[in-house]
Amino acid sequence: MPAPADKSRRVSTCGCCLLFLVVCGLFLFPIYHQQLPHEYPARQHVGAMVFSPDSRQFAYIWRNATRLEKGHRSRVVMDKLEVRWYPTLHPDQERSLPFVSVDLHAGGGSFGMLETDLCFSPDSTQFAAIVPDAVLLVDVATGRSRRLQYPHEWFTAFRWLSAREVVFATTQGKKASYWRLDLAAGAVRRLVAQGEAPRVDTALRGSERGRSEQDRPLGLSTQQWAPNGRFVGVGSNLVNTVSGATFPLPADSRSSWLDWRPDASAFLVHGDHRTLLVNPAARTVQDLTASLQGVAQNLSVEGWTADGRLIIASDTSSTTSYLIQPTPFSVVLKTEGSLFATPIPGWVWVYDQEIHDLKWVNYAGERITPPMEWTKGWILAPDRSFAADSNPSYDVPSNNHVIVFHPQLPR
Repeated sequence: MPAPADKSRRVSTCGCCLLFLVVCGLFLFPIYHQQLPHEYPARQHVGAMVFSPDSRQFAYIWRNATRLEKGHRSRVVMDKLEVRWYPTLHPDQERSLPFVSVDLHAGGGSFGMLETDLCFSPDSTQFAAIVPDAVLLVDVATGRSRRLQYPHEWFTAFRWLSAREVVFATTQGKKASYWRLDLAAGAVRRLVAQGEAPRVDTALRGSERGRSEQDRPLGLSTQQWAPNGRFVGVGSNLVNTVSGATFPLPADSRSSWLDWRPDASAFLVHGDHRTLLVNPAARTVQDLTASLQGVAQNLSVEGWTADGRLIIASDTSSTTSYLIQPTPFSVVLKTEGSLFATPIPGWVWVYDQEIHDLKWVNYAGERITPPMEWTKGWILAPDRSFAADSNPSYDVPSNNHVIVFHPQLPR
């Protein structure tokens, strides 16, 4: 029989061990709990938004995204989208239609959400809502809709040629197809032979009833297409979608990324060691490489200003940015800070990284502070009477609403 002191010592040891286990449990359980997947309720966001060509209608995509978080990683497991539209002067007359509902649970979720796009027909009577899964064509007046969806293919781009004809691209695996559709007659024809599919962001593999078991694209690839849909870059050629004629692009160019001027009269194409300005109607090519290198050796072309007059470029070895007129070539503005396109003709954003200051700057270098906190994703109606803005960040827990307002624009 053990001595009382030994028994007391054993009880004390057991007590210490138990206390140690309790402390370890209290410390390790929160860490373990953080590693468990937690599914959070859907958060609402605004996707693509657009004004009609006559500025009388406004449409946007409303989405509910459910996220699954595990530790510091977050994935989208459910993405529900609907289209909403209303007369610009009468937001109380808003209407909506369900669009797509994508369940990514089977594939473990995706790190991003489906990219969305919206575009009105030239006569403003219809609009198309586009995601890789489907295209929804909506009649503005009646609300009637028509869905384009293919069992084994995904959409990467869509453009209106006229009120009754559209062009679009689909992918199946690594092959891309380009189509022209007569909406009234229901006749569809292939524009060109199949080419290599453009690179787009993809989600994890996931199954969906009626769809092929392949990687679901998250992104769209609209950079190939002219804004008016009349040209598309396919492989080493530029294809006229109306006549079917082809125009060979320079051998080292990448037709999957064409920087189109807003009026579709020209585009910039970047090769391995050069930058070219192409006029598709005149079939002319202007090499800008030497002129751009004369401005700065490490010059990166970012795109066009809203009016299509100037090119935005930045020096990657410094904080200097430029506005450049391509023809005849000249530097219109040299300024410190990063430049971004804004919908206002004659103005761009300038961001000073040192003081975190965002302003508007015109082509003469005059800087002004915007009248309100607008995001860089805001849009302007064609007649400039209305603007729309939203906060698409899903890090903000509150619902994000689109705002349509009369903008205070600089003169």
